Amino acid sequence: MDTVKISSELDPALQDSLRQLIAEFAIASIFYHPSEKGISQLIIVLISNVDLHLVESKKWIANTFIKYGLLVHVISEFSMKNSLSIGNPFTTANCRKTALLYSNEEANDCSDISWSSCKKKYGQYTERFYHDHDLLLSESRRMRNYSSQLGTVLILNSVYEFDIFQLEQLYFGRNLNLDNLHQSINRLILVEPELASLFLKKNENEFFLIGELERAVQCAEEDDDYFNDDLVNALIECESKLYNLVSKRFAELKKSIKTIMPEHGFKLMDCVADEEEQTKIVSQILRIKPVEEMYLFDKRIGSAQSVYYLLLVGEGLGSVVLSSMQQSVTAKLGEHVEVVIIGHSRIWIQKNLFQHQAFFKEIMQYENRVYQSAVYPQIHWEDPHVKCYPDLEYYFRSAKVLYESYLAVRKEGKKNSEGAELLFNHTLMRVFRTLVFSKSSYLPNYATPFILWKLIVHFEPQLEKVEFLFYKYNGKNFFGFIKHRLQFNHDFARTSKKDLKLMDEILGLLVDNLTQSVNRALSTG
Repeated sequence: MDTVKISSELDPALQDSLRQLIAEFAIASIFYHPSEKGISQLIIVLISNVDLHLVESKKWIANTFIKYGLLVHVISEFSMKNSLSIGNPFTTANCRKTALLYSNEEANDCSDISWSSCKKKYGQYTERFYHDHDLLLSESRRMRNYSSQLGTVLILNSVYEFDIFQLEQLYFGRNLNLDNLHQSINRLILVEPELASLFLKKNENEFFLIGELERAVQCAEEDDDYFNDDLVNALIECESKLYNLVSKRFAELKKSIKTIMPEHGFKLMDCVADEEEQTKIVSQILRIKPVEEMYLFDKRIGSAQSVYYLLLVGEGLGSVVLSSMQQSVTAKLGEHVEVVIIGHSRIWIQKNLFQHQAFFKEIMQYENRVYQSAVYPQIHWEDPHVKCYPDLEYYFRSAKVLYESYLAVRKEGKKNSEGAELLFNHTLMRVFRTLVFSKSSYLPNYATPFILWKLIVHFEPQLEKVEFLFYKYNGKNFFGFIKHRLQFNHDFARTSKKDLKLMDEILGLLVDNLTQSVNRALSTG
């Protein structure tokens, strides 16, 4: 047996489109069968056929053949199994384990296929075609012997339909269910150019001989029985060539099945570490609300926890929606995965470039994009652009004054510390927000304490060591506790002396860092 040695590397843009598809729809598996001489095949198998037409209608799928010379097929898992069970050689040749690029963990395992395992089914499948074809053709000969030209042409019409149907099965793995034979032949010519030499075109979209077959059906309805021998002979001759193309395609697929195909050097989800986890995150976010684009601008993988930083671009991405997305991801993937999500509309980003361009331009790069629902216009970046921090001094003074109020309460409140915790929570939020701004020129509007802190760690990773103080203060629920205590409550603080000392230490460290960060920003801005 021959061994095919073909690079299975797909175009990066095509890989991105496939990852987005996996995130958006329930994909069972994706097969890629490259070809040096013929047309490469990409088969996308959906878990159900509910989204079949929606996936097929994707613009990039329609353009893939023109752009990459790659034929994309979208089928359901049930259709694939049925096709394999009856021995369709197209499915047998292309949907095998070595051609697998992606497999959903919820889908059934893909079994390996060898010639010995499918030889019997292949023989039965081809035998059915030849047997049924010969029956139809012998019936047309019988009609001609009775000098019934119309009867002959009507049966030849059935033979043509049978041949075209079989070519669709062998080139596309299924019947295309198009309106007429003209459309089917035009589609098949893309993958079998020899068909164009068989049919004389009547106009841009229709063929003369197929038109005559259609006329035969009309004549039968109107009792008109005029077809000359030359036309019947032309139809018989053309059908014979059509039949030969079916036989040729059977032979090509048989050779393909017999050929040993090595496994691809890459899997679709292996291109980026932890891609499967990332795909689940994207999918879960889209279940809450569709977005235009997603950018993964940082990823921190630890032994106990992974943190993914995502910028979402789209409409209606308020704090409630973003919080729902975050909770949904945690509920689906568990507490070992955390997501830091910020979201803005495209027009908001465009209108705020003066202040935020440095932050967004660095993130919104092609290599960071992990999802795109369609092709959107680019942001009109300012060039040149100088990184600036408008009102940074104001925000810094606001945080510093509140911190001084906290210190005053702590100094005077040896016996009564009521109010210290309240000031601590609000001071912490002002410090967090100003730290993000001073380190990035990005000023979040309504971010939670958790999001703000994780952004700070993104910009200055060494500050992560401060988290041990957070843990000593309120365990794993530090950020949830701060968020809750920022709301109005009519109760006593009940803050222990140990917690008060931790509060002092936390604010002291962060305010010192903030002072340095603001000074650096103002000296360079």
